[in-house]
Amino acid sequence: MGIMDEPEPKPAPTVPYGNSPHYQMAEGNIEMVGFIAQELEQVLPDVVSRRSAYIDGEPVDDLRSINETKLLYVLFNAVKELTAKVKALEAARV
Repeated sequence: MGIMDEPEPKPAPTVPYGNSPHYQMAEGNIEMVGFIAQELEQVLPDVVSRRSAYIDGEPVDDLRSINETKLLYVLFNAVKELTAKVKALEAARV
C-alpha cells in the first residue's frame, strides 16, 4: 500500500508550550504546529525513530523523533505519484 492509499490526513494539531523548558515560547504562549510522531509512525514507521531521553526532567525510553529528510523524500515522491496520476487522467479525457 502506497502513501496515496492512506486515509485523508487530519488537520495539523497545535500544541501549546505552556510548561515547556523553552521559556520564550512558554512566556508568549506560542502554539507550534506539526506532526505527532506516534500518529506518523503508524503510516510511515521508517521516518520515526525511538530513543531514551528526558522530558521535563523525567526519563523516558520511547521518545520518538521524526527524520524530516526521510519525510521530505516520501512527500516528494507522493507528489510525483499524484502528478503522474493526474497526467494519466487528463490524457484519458482527451
